[in-house]
Amino acid sequence: MLTIREKIILAILTRHIIQFNYKKENGEMGARTGEPYEIRKTKAGKEILIVWDLSRNSWRSFRMETIRGVKILRKHFRSRRQGYQEVS
Repeated sequence: MLTIREKIILAILTRHIIQFNYKKENGEMGARTGEPYEIRKTKAGKEILIVWDLSRNSWRSFRMETIRGVKILRKHFRSRRQGYQEVS
């Protein structure tokens, strides 16, 4: 069985869209569907997932420690690298 991090890395490498649940800052749970691009480390050493959020049609970042579940979907995506570096 793969960990959440391993599932995300697999989806990044195979360019599969993911659905994931995460814990919001207010403690509530949220759900998103998106195209995962990278797991990055912040200056503070925290890992964040960079994703193209399909419902908001924009780049988003999520702290890996807040992600509670990941489902890899069958649908593939094409790279959207343009504008990608602007996400922090």
